[in-house]
Amino acid sequence: MQAPRLPSLFKSRKPQTFDLPTRYYDPLREKHQRLSGEQSGNEEKRVRDFKSHWQKGRRTGWTSGRGLRLGVILAALFAAAWWLLFYA
Repeated sequence: MQAPRLPSLFKSRKPQTFDLPTRYYDPLREKHQRLSGEQSGNEEKRVRDFKSHWQKGRRTGWTSGRGLRLGVILAALFAAAWWLLFYA
């Protein structure tokens, strides 16, 4: 017999599992996948090229607008603090 559970603010759930068994086996498809595996070197190169091209388009650091936004927020906070200290 299990002890009664106490109420808690944080619930710890068990992760749900998903299992989809295969329904059929196709030997021709298996052979095709095995043969196309020889061409996987080209596939890997294409994926690498795509990733590098995708990352080149990203802007990082101050050019992404994050720095500008931070500067505007800091300036507004500084101006508000200045006004509160000297004019209010």
